[in-house]
Amino acid sequence: MNSSKLEFTYKFEDGRIRLDTFPFRPGDLVEVIDWGEHYSSFKTAFNAFGFGEQKRHGYNCDVQSYYANRPKIFKFVAALEHCDYPQNIICHIRSMQGHNFVIGIEGLKPVKVYPLRKLKGETTTVEIKRLKR
Repeated sequence: MNSSKLEFTYKFEDGRIRLDTFPFRPGDLVEVIDWGEHYSSFKTAFNAFGFGEQKRHGYNCDVQSYYANRPKIFKFVAALEHCDYPQNIICHIRSMQGHNFVIGIEGLKPVKVYPLRKLKGETTTVEIKRLKR
Protein backbone atom coordinates (compact mmCIF):
# COMPACT_ATOMS: atom_id res chain seq x y z
CA MET A 1 0.00 0.00 0.00
CA ASN A 2 1.14 3.50 -0.72
CA SER A 3 2.55 5.38 2.26
CA SER A 4 0.81 8.61 1.24
CA LYS A 5 -1.02 10.37 4.07
CA LEU A 6 -3.28 12.43 1.82
CA GLU A 7 -6.90 12.70 2.89
CA PHE A 8 -9.47 13.73 0.30
CA THR A 9 -12.66 15.64 1.09
CA TYR A 10 -15.65 15.03 -1.17
CA LYS A 11 -17.69 18.14 -1.97
CA PHE A 12 -21.15 17.82 -3.47
CA GLU A 13 -22.40 20.07 -6.27
CA ASP A 14 -24.69 21.98 -3.90
CA GLY A 15 -21.70 22.91 -1.71
CA ARG A 16 -22.20 20.32 1.05
CA ILE A 17 -19.08 18.54 2.28
CA ARG A 18 -18.94 14.86 3.25
CA LEU A 19 -17.98 14.83 6.93
CA ASP A 20 -15.52 11.94 6.67
CA THR A 21 -12.53 11.89 4.34
CA PHE A 22 -11.02 9.13 2.21
CA PRO A 23 -7.36 8.37 1.47
CA PHE A 24 -7.95 8.11 -2.32
CA ARG A 25 -9.67 9.87 -5.19
CA PRO A 26 -10.60 9.22 -8.83
CA GLY A 27 -7.49 8.25 -10.78
CA ASP A 28 -5.95 6.21 -7.96
CA LEU A 29 -5.76 2.42 -7.73
CA VAL A 30 -8.04 0.74 -5.20
CA GLU A 31 -8.96 -2.69 -3.89
CA VAL A 32 -12.48 -3.82 -3.04
CA ILE A 33 -12.68 -4.72 0.65
CA ASP A 34 -16.46 -5.13 0.83
CA TRP A 35 -18.32 -6.53 -2.18
CA GLY A 36 -21.54 -5.94 -0.22
CA GLU A 37 -21.22 -2.31 -1.39
CA HIS A 38 -21.37 -3.43 -5.06
CA TYR A 39 -24.33 -2.26 -7.18
CA SER A 40 -24.84 -5.09 -9.66
CA SER A 41 -27.96 -3.74 -11.38
CA PHE A 42 -27.96 0.06 -10.97
CA LYS A 43 -28.68 0.88 -14.63
CA THR A 44 -29.02 4.62 -13.98
CA ALA A 45 -25.49 4.69 -12.57
CA PHE A 46 -24.14 2.44 -15.35
CA ASN A 47 -25.48 4.92 -17.92
CA ALA A 48 -24.28 7.99 -15.99
CA PHE A 49 -20.77 6.55 -15.77
CA GLY A 50 -20.89 5.75 -19.50
CA PHE A 51 -20.76 1.98 -19.69
CA GLY A 52 -24.46 1.27 -20.12
CA GLU A 53 -26.07 -2.10 -19.67
CA GLN A 54 -22.91 -4.16 -19.52
CA LYS A 55 -24.29 -7.62 -18.70
CA ARG A 56 -22.61 -9.05 -15.60
CA HIS A 57 -19.76 -6.62 -16.16
CA GLY A 58 -18.19 -8.78 -18.87
CA TYR A 59 -18.14 -11.97 -16.84
CA ASN A 60 -19.74 -15.33 -17.45
CA CYS A 61 -23.28 -15.26 -16.03
CA ASP A 62 -22.52 -18.34 -13.93
CA VAL A 63 -22.67 -16.82 -10.44
CA GLN A 64 -19.94 -18.98 -8.88
CA SER A 65 -17.55 -18.22 -11.75
CA TYR A 66 -18.40 -14.52 -11.50
CA TYR A 67 -17.58 -14.32 -7.80
CA ALA A 68 -14.52 -16.56 -8.00
CA ASN A 69 -12.90 -14.62 -10.84
CA ARG A 70 -13.35 -11.03 -9.72
CA PRO A 71 -10.23 -8.95 -10.14
CA LYS A 72 -8.34 -7.59 -7.13
CA ILE A 73 -7.05 -4.17 -8.26
CA PHE A 74 -9.10 -1.45 -9.93
CA LYS A 75 -8.70 2.07 -11.25
CA PHE A 76 -11.07 4.46 -9.48
CA VAL A 77 -12.56 6.19 -12.52
CA ALA A 78 -15.25 8.54 -11.18
CA ALA A 79 -17.64 9.28 -8.32
CA LEU A 80 -21.19 10.58 -7.99
CA GLU A 81 -23.52 11.34 -5.11
CA HIS A 82 -26.28 8.71 -4.93
CA CYS A 83 -29.58 10.05 -6.28
CA ASP A 84 -31.71 8.60 -3.48
CA TYR A 85 -29.35 8.73 -0.49
CA PRO A 86 -27.72 12.12 0.03
CA GLN A 87 -24.14 11.95 1.30
CA ASN A 88 -23.67 8.42 -0.16
CA ILE A 89 -20.96 8.26 -2.77
CA ILE A 90 -21.03 5.70 -5.56
CA CYS A 91 -17.89 4.97 -7.54
CA HIS A 92 -17.11 3.73 -11.01
CA ILE A 93 -14.15 1.36 -10.83
CA ARG A 94 -12.52 -0.46 -13.76
CA SER A 95 -10.47 -3.64 -13.58
CA MET A 96 -7.14 -3.88 -15.35
CA GLN A 97 -8.98 -6.18 -17.81
CA GLY A 98 -11.44 -3.37 -18.62
CA HIS A 99 -14.51 -4.57 -16.69
CA ASN A 100 -16.60 -1.85 -15.05
CA PHE A 101 -18.29 -1.91 -11.64
CA VAL A 102 -20.31 0.48 -9.47
CA ILE A 103 -19.60 0.31 -5.74
CA GLY A 104 -20.12 2.44 -2.65
CA ILE A 105 -16.99 4.30 -1.60
CA GLU A 106 -16.96 2.56 1.80
CA GLY A 107 -16.21 -0.73 0.01
CA LEU A 108 -12.82 0.49 -1.23
CA LYS A 109 -9.32 0.90 0.16
CA PRO A 110 -6.31 2.52 -1.51
CA VAL A 111 -3.60 0.50 -3.21
CA LYS A 112 -1.74 3.32 -4.98
CA VAL A 113 -2.45 7.00 -4.34
CA TYR A 114 -0.79 9.20 -6.91
CA PRO A 115 0.75 12.52 -5.89
CA LEU A 116 -1.25 15.69 -6.44
CA ARG A 117 -0.52 17.36 -9.76
CA LYS A 118 -0.24 20.91 -8.53
CA LEU A 119 0.56 22.24 -12.00
CA LYS A 120 -2.89 20.98 -13.07
CA GLY A 121 -4.52 22.61 -10.05
CA GLU A 122 -5.32 19.42 -8.13
CA THR A 123 -6.25 19.80 -4.48
CA THR A 124 -7.42 17.44 -1.76
CA THR A 125 -11.05 18.42 -2.46
CA VAL A 126 -12.91 16.16 -4.89
CA GLU A 127 -15.97 17.83 -6.38
CA ILE A 128 -18.73 15.45 -7.42
CA LYS A 129 -22.13 15.78 -9.01
CA ARG A 130 -25.38 14.16 -7.94
CA LEU A 131 -26.63 11.22 -10.01
CA LYS A 132 -29.76 12.22 -11.93
CA ARG A 133 -32.67 9.79 -12.28
